Amino acid sequence: MTRTRLATALLAAALVAAPARGAAAQGKSLPATKAPLATVQTLDGKNTQLAELVAGKPSMLIFWASWCPSCRQQVPSYKAAHERFRGTALQLVTVNAGIRETLEAVRGYVKENALPYLVLFDTEQEALSAYRVSGTPTVLLLNAGGEIVSRTHAVDPEAIEALLAGKPIPSSEPPPGTRRGSGSR
Repeated sequence: MTRTRLATALLAAALVAAPARGAAAQGKSLPATKAPLATVQTLDGKNTQLAELVAGKPSMLIFWASWCPSCRQQVPSYKAAHERFRGTALQLVTVNAGIRETLEAVRGYVKENALPYLVLFDTEQEALSAYRVSGTPTVLLLNAGGEIVSRTHAVDPEAIEALLAGKPIPSSEPPPGTRRGSGSR
């Protein structure tokens, strides 16, 4: 097995098996941190900097995979968020993890599921690493300054409303003794 394939296999295993940790994984507000630089591809194969795409506008950044059961289940909530917040300042950007998938397969998935929002492809898992994504789905909210202010595993319309209003992001921590979601983390 080549070194690249081994690294990809290990990262895929980590995405599926990694437990959520800390306040960020539980949907709490985070101390703001700048969006890191990471190169991703558009669906037409052009390289672009993810941080540049989300700079200057409040953004929801979703990391996902078509083989992830929770990601597939949440597609309707991603579409609903796109529809609900269309015409606002919110920019919705999704990044396919690029693990066990090809750009061609992702294009097919986007077409088959009529995804109306921007979909990017993380060819080398550079964005996954830079944004410290430990599982899919991972939903980040970024303020207009390009700072990550929330990290969860599902769309939270209340948090988006707070982001757009310039208010602190409310905590969406699950009750003690329960687990959040059933995604691959």
